[in-house]
Amino acid sequence: MRQTCLQTLPSSEPRHPLSGESLVTTLRLYAGAVRRSAGTEAANLAVLKNVLDIVNQLCPFSNPTNALTRLRISRAMLAAQPLHAFSQQLAAAAAALEPCGGGGGGGGSGAGAAAAVEQGRASRAALQCFLENMCTFFDALLVYSDTFNLEFPTPELAAAVAAERAAGVEELARGLAESCVLEHAARVLLLLQARGPQAVRPREGAGLALSALQDARRQLPARDASARQSQHREEWWRLAAGALAYGGEFLQYEGNGTDPQVVAWELRQLVTEPLLELWPNGRRDLDTLPAEPPAEVAAALAGGLPQALMYLVSGSGTGALSAGSQCVASELLAACDALFLTPLLAYGDPEWAAALLAALGSAQGDEPAQAKAPPPSEQAAREFPALQLAAGVVGAVAEALRRCSGAALAGADLSPSRLGAAEPAPLQQLRRLVAGAEAQLGCLPPAP
Repeated sequence: MRQTCLQTLPSSEPRHPLSGESLVTTLRLYAGAVRRSAGTEAANLAVLKNVLDIVNQLCPFSNPTNALTRLRISRAMLAAQPLHAFSQQLAAAAAALEPCGGGGGGGGSGAGAAAAVEQGRASRAALQCFLENMCTFFDALLVYSDTFNLEFPTPELAAAVAAERAAGVEELARGLAESCVLEHAARVLLLLQARGPQAVRPREGAGLALSALQDARRQLPARDASARQSQHREEWWRLAAGALAYGGEFLQYEGNGTDPQVVAWELRQLVTEPLLELWPNGRRDLDTLPAEPPAEVAAALAGGLPQALMYLVSGSGTGALSAGSQCVASELLAACDALFLTPLLAYGDPEWAAALLAALGSAQGDEPAQAKAPPPSEQAAREFPALQLAAGVVGAVAEALRRCSGAALAGADLSPSRLGAAEPAPLQQLRRLVAGAEAQLGCLPPAP
């Protein structure tokens, strides 16, 4: 039945525009394929692929009429509640991938291994289908939503396009929130990663991780601190930390069509940019740090970012990491400056913060170390890049502490014994860390 219906789909070639009748047929087939109401899995996926190919021909917007049509198609697709359907499918996939899930008790038998392979294949297909649909919605409603360069013949058409876009964005946001599909997508990806590289093909592993992170990040409002959004934000950081710690495993295979350096850099940007946004104009103004961690920092700490950082930093250059993970670790080390680390050091566990600074001071590059870390000295800080990196971070934090009002009251003395009782807890923790690190690292270089 589905194969017959495929023949009724209009061509995806731009020279064959959608007519009213073919559009109705296309949307009807899309709704049925999303819900898997009939036909085989392969047939449903084929229908969805054809529909997405057709509607994506209308992006980017070439004229106002094209924009209005594409936005209305997006809203009609959302009306079929695809996000709720994908949520159910991904929840079932996650349950099947759990250690105690259906089909997971086959042990080492041939039947159990075959079932595990099939579970992985079906889960990959469900996740990929969801991501492709999300890209289609994002392209129309967000990526290509700027109609500034379009010439509208009438104010009424401009208003209609703006109204359709606003309504579509609201419906997409509501569908994501109500369906919890992002949480289920994150679970599926992490469960696939936990099975090892054989569960997700190398190119898929890197691509799916990045796509899931990027799509989910777009849905996190910057200033919404509600309990629900806090949960979503923490879930995103849990996925991001998992991608940092395990995503490199998919970058070490040659011929997978993925540039490891590019993927590692994109992972680095995804986890550093949210924390860098805490500093307006890139200035480390510690007076702006509140007593309690900002929502983004709290979510990153609870989501496992500290553990992922420690794993990669302490393992870099020791031979303990795979080639792909070493690539991620090298990129992450390059990003470990004071702007990125200060919020984590100020609000994180004090023992972890001290251990991270120590790990930075002994971290190696791409090659395993042949000697132990040098003794702290001014010459060592200049000659050993890792020690210079750690000392630079500590020095920059120390300089920022001297600039803040609390340091002025304390006579610029960073000693813990000079801490004021009224000083916020984050500043007190930073002072203790700086004092301990100065004793361990020796003479600090001038702050940048």
